[in-house]
Formats: sequence, structure tokens, C-alpha cells
Amino acid sequence: MNSTLRTIEDMECFFPASLQEALEYLADEKTCGRPLAGGTDLMVQWEAGALPIPEKIVNVLNLPELKGISEENGLIVIGGGVTHTEIRGSSLVLQYLPSLAAAAATVGGFQMQNMGTIAGSMANASPAGDPEPSLLITDGTVIVGSLSDEREIPLRNFWKGY
Repeated sequence: MNSTLRTIEDMECFFPASLQEALEYLADEKTCGRPLAGGTDLMVQWEAGALPIPEKIVNVLNLPELKGISEENGLIVIGGGVTHTEIRGSSLVLQYLPSLAAAAATVGGFQMQNMGTIAGSMANASPAGDPEPSLLITDGTVIVGSLSDEREIPLRNFWKGY
């Protein structure tokens, strides 16, 4: 990453149509960039100079494989690209994870809830993050992947710091 860039507009953006294509972009040094979905935390941090502005981003917003909330084998599965608005309005989340629905409703304003994603919130790992405690008490897991591998990490082991 090049921290000498002055504005967000200087970033080169890649727009994959599928998760497979996004992973290919991220695996190729010519197109490898910071994954970005809603960007509600990252854009603020970049503009404030708290984080260096990357040269490239891979926009994963609206990838179908990262969307959706479902029940599978007695587990609630939430895609990383699901927004806080989708979480707070999900009948499954309201029924089985009401504290998560309530937490999602407290994230910023409606604009933040409409753009911010659960994976972005988790990756940001802010101590002030609203959904994280509600996720942690579920004893759930997060699935992380690359072009060559996929693994599950217990949430209790996922966060290492801010």
C-alpha cells in the first residue's frame, strides 16, 4: 500500500461479479487491494489520516455469495455482506438472535445501517462496535477464505485487538 496518496479518488477500484472473481483479484499482485463493501468505517479513517489510503480496493459490495441470512442445520448463517439494516429486519435474527438485531439498530444512523456490513464491523474490531458482543455470546464461528483455502475461526479467537 502506498501511504503517499492524497485522496480516496486516487484509488484504483476493481469490481468483481462473484466471490471467486474477488478472490482472484486479491490473489493477483497486479489487482490485490483492500477489500471494501460499505466502507463506513474505512472511508472515515482514510479521510482523517488514521489509516493510509490504499492504492487499490476490491469492491465486494453486493456479491451474491456474501449476502443473505438463513438457517442451516440449526445454525443462523449471516453473510459478510449483510447490512445492519438487513440484520435488524431479519425475522430469523429477531427470533433467534434478538440482541444482535437490537445492536444492529444502534449502529450509527440509518445511512450507516444501510451501507455498513457485519463483516466490515467485525473486521474493524472497534471496542465501540455494537454487534460484536452480541455475536461473541453466540459461541459462533466466522468463515474466512482465500483462493486456495477456507477455514472456520471461533469468534472468541477471531478478534486480537483494535
